[in-house]
Amino acid sequence: MLTVPGSSQTIQARDLLQRVKSHIAPLLLENHVTKINTDPIGQANAQGLAISHEPGEIHVDIAKIFNRAKQSLPPISQMDGVEPDPDAMNAILHQISRTISGELMETISHESLHTHQYFDLFQKGEPFSGAEEKPAEEFGRQTRHRYDYA
Repeated sequence: MLTVPGSSQTIQARDLLQRVKSHIAPLLLENHVTKINTDPIGQANAQGLAISHEPGEIHVDIAKIFNRAKQSLPPISQMDGVEPDPDAMNAILHQISRTISGELMETISHESLHTHQYFDLFQKGEPFSGAEEKPAEEFGRQTRHRYDYA
């Protein structure tokens, strides 16, 4: 959960994750993803992870994504010097939700492609090291743009 400073309004991770999953459900099925694990990922530089010996499961560190969003919160607009302007607050909440949803969508899509790569490599009897990062990065970006979360 993220509470916007100067406001009692919150953004719920569960709501954003469910919305993203519903948008890309066919893509997840196509890429053999059956579970999204949202536990923290120990690698400092990773917000998503697909592991070859965990078929059908991807990891998305929602806490990292939310913490990055918290660090980049815009200043709150105050028009009367006392209370934040409701329209400005709603616009800020919308933009923060959109940014977090975009990160979730890109990360989930990226990792789902790795799951698909592992599945294909397994069927061919090839080593999992054949999974490539560049196509997954591009796939994540394309999916994010397709659903207009860029």
